[in-house]
Amino acid sequence: MHLGKAVYALKQNLEPLKIGRRLACDLDDTSIDTSGGFYDLLSVHFIPPPEVNKETVRRQYGIDGTITFWGDIPEARVLAYSKVNDDEFHLNLDVLPGAIEGLKRLSAAELLGCYATARLESLADSTSDYVNSRFPSLPIIHRSTKVQFSDSAEWKTQVLLHLFPHINGIIDNDARTIRKLEEADYKGELFLFGLRPQDYQSLNGKVQICETWPELTEIILS
Repeated sequence: MHLGKAVYALKQNLEPLKIGRRLACDLDDTSIDTSGGFYDLLSVHFIPPPEVNKETVRRQYGIDGTITFWGDIPEARVLAYSKVNDDEFHLNLDVLPGAIEGLKRLSAAELLGCYATARLESLADSTSDYVNSRFPSLPIIHRSTKVQFSDSAEWKTQVLLHLFPHINGIIDNDARTIRKLEEADYKGELFLFGLRPQDYQSLNGKVQICETWPELTEIILS
């Protein structure tokens, strides 16, 4: 699997450095409220039932990658997919509560090594503009255009394995990615964000599940 030029460049830049605790951090639905943006978009055209809200949509996508309610509506899926690689859509997304403060605290403690996102490399400029105007400035790894979106979890798993031990952990909302890393016997730290303990059963008991940024930040810094 081709991991992308940015991954290989980051590896090269990190190799001369002393190995220390450095985490990768995901963006969509981990730091940025991407599901919330899709909720706002889709609910205007396809009104959801009361039990479907931004939190339930974000949680379900984190668990299995499915789109709650709208996934069964072909027109809604077409609308959603039309925004996946849309720069303007991503530039207008909100930040998740606590993410800015949490990332700043982790960066100040020198515990962050990069951002790792399944967004395509074609979104690199807009993603960089968004991130650098809100979050600590770090290298951003994007999914290679040679990797299909359906292979995002496998791609990120291979990225983390390739960058270890210089990047030795990840903060991510995607349970599928965390599961693949566990199955690959990944030796780094795994922080599953935005889910509840009942939403994920760790294979080895080492996955730390944190629902909010304040909780996540305190656990990492403790």
